[in-house]
Amino acid sequence: MTCQIICVVDALDECNPEQLHILVKLLRRLLPPHDELKPDRQPSVKFLLTTRGYLKILDLFWDSDMSCVHLSGNSRNEKDQIQNEIKFVIDHRLRTLAKKRRVSEERQLAIREALEDVDAQQRTYLWIGLVFQVLEKNFDDRPQARRSLNKETTSTVFYAYDKLLQ
Repeated sequence: MTCQIICVVDALDECNPEQLHILVKLLRRLLPPHDELKPDRQPSVKFLLTTRGYLKILDLFWDSDMSCVHLSGNSRNEKDQIQNEIKFVIDHRLRTLAKKRRVSEERQLAIREALEDVDAQQRTYLWIGLVFQVLEKNFDDRPQARRSLNKETTSTVFYAYDKLLQ
């Protein structure tokens, strides 16, 4: 009986660029070239990597011997659908936060507007999850804190991680 391990690395586009280069370099050293794989023997470890279709990331893999499968998700229609789903998640998470922290309708609207002002490229499921972790952990409804949140909207995943660690 053979055992196969599948490692999933999601959202490469959310990685620090320098660390992404290191990861790709390590994967290239770890994985045998595609043409060296024997048809009767599957590798014991496979990697499933996901990313948005940014050329700077895809280029890291095109010149490699690793086999790549491209799944859709890059068309305007698909991106719009994902953004609509993320808006749905924002609304749900905001309602949950409002019940838990007794947030007024006016304040909910201000938070929603601040989140919707973030560039659509940054609005991912990971980002929204981190943003609401920050809000739940550090929620402060004083006027000064609200201005700070609106000024420093958690526009990137890196910023959200940083706020979580504070």
